[in-house]
Amino acid sequence: AAESKPFGFHRFNPGPGWGGHCIPVDPFYLTWKARSVGMHTHFIERAGEINIQMPHYVVSHVQRALNDARKPLNGSKVLLLGIAYKPNLGDTRETPAFVIWKLLNEMKAEVSYYDPLVPEIRGHLAKDLSFLQGVQGVADAQIGERVKETDVIIV
Repeated sequence: AAESKPFGFHRFNPGPGWGGHCIPVDPFYLTWKARSVGMHTHFIERAGEINIQMPHYVVSHVQRALNDARKPLNGSKVLLLGIAYKPNLGDTRETPAFVIWKLLNEMKAEVSYYDPLVPEIRGHLAKDLSFLQGVQGVADAQIGERVKETDVIIV
């Protein structure tokens, strides 16, 4: 009903976690600062905990979907469709897609990605994500074929 109003509405479509340079970090700073003056921020802390768990939640759903199709995650071809932390932007700082990729990689899935705004993974990566440095995305000309041979697509 709120979406039908002509003002003050912004549609919210939840995803696999927060990304970017501020939203994943700033709430924890706010929590730390509040504690330094004797205040507690339970709601902010809980939101951060949920956000940190979202990639695990996504991977568990992928594993369950493959299981329902009688396929193991080990060896399955997984395509991440979009890896930037928000639409229409090529910024991958703190993107949950990298954590999802790491979890899938640990479970021996064959992971690739398509994001026309991120043709190659570059820049600063956490030490546990360094295996992604220089990985190139699926080219526009190859995406149709890649989709056909993929077991799971994560958007």
